[in-house]
Amino acid sequence: MGRIAALAFLLVTTLSCDQDVSHVLPRYSGAPGEVLCIMNDELYEGRAGDILHDYFSANHPLLPQAEPRFDLVQLNQSQVNSITRHHRNLLFVNLSSKIDTPRVEAERNRWASEQLVVEVYAGSISELDSLMQENGPSIIEKYNTYERNRLQSYYDFKEHSTIGETLLEDHELTVTVPNDCDIAINENRFVWIERQRQRSVGGTMHDVVEGLLIYHYPYTNDSAFTRSQILEVRDSVLQKHVPGPTTGSYMTTEYLLPPESKAINFRGGYAVVTRGLWRTEGAVMGGPFISLTTLDERNQRVVTAEGFVFAPKFDKREYLREVEAMVYSMEFPEGESGTIEQ
Repeated sequence: MGRIAALAFLLVTTLSCDQDVSHVLPRYSGAPGEVLCIMNDELYEGRAGDILHDYFSANHPLLPQAEPRFDLVQLNQSQVNSITRHHRNLLFVNLSSKIDTPRVEAERNRWASEQLVVEVYAGSISELDSLMQENGPSIIEKYNTYERNRLQSYYDFKEHSTIGETLLEDHELTVTVPNDCDIAINENRFVWIERQRQRSVGGTMHDVVEGLLIYHYPYTNDSAFTRSQILEVRDSVLQKHVPGPTTGSYMTTEYLLPPESKAINFRGGYAVVTRGLWRTEGAVMGGPFISLTTLDERNQRVVTAEGFVFAPKFDKREYLREVEAMVYSMEFPEGESGTIEQ
């Protein structure tokens, strides 16, 4: 176990030291949320494949129905060609008794722009298991970060510049959203940006609604970043500003499946990401949400950007990633998020 313990650091440093050559590479291919696993068929169908599925096929946290974190698609080495090697997410699993040093290596932009390639080297099944125990969560998070970054690159290309200008002028912050979004509400300390589309199921078109809510209030003390305070403020803001389809109905938090929060480093400062489910008080509507709460130090205010999804006829994982990318695009011009004492 001693020679495996330092591999999480290897994963990070390998990724950060690559030269960015994405501008001269072909565009990545593959479906969002898909990981191509390059691995011997027999191994994949046995215990080694089960170990990988324990991480990649585990349920995505806090969705209304079971959906895997990623769609894992296996190919053997002979199926890697000029087409498949351009896939957005590649995972090579090298399992051989000739491997002396178990390790995880990762590289961006190997064969395609904005591509992430992860190589796992293990001398035995038990070493593979230990490697994934140590590095599995970091690998999953890195693939998720790359999916989010690709969406943000798309939003940059298709940016709705008017919304950005409005947010900067009225709220002293910016987010990057695609040009099919609209501002539904813009009030003092509260903005609701909405994206409405239709998708086909069985030849019938159904609505997909993504919402981005941004609200802010004066910072007084660190209790603003506790899970209980974040949710208390959330419920108060939603009841006031986000009505449901019938008189007296409104959006709120679903507590039957408790929301989860974690602290992260956001643009060099402290933030709390909260995931959960929302429901409508007084109506039958609901879906997943993700929020990011941070400190705008220059203005001494707490700012929350929250994305939610309403898509009752569809899986929601990728729609949630779309709003997550919008949430993480938040910036405070002339001053970044601040530091909270721990």
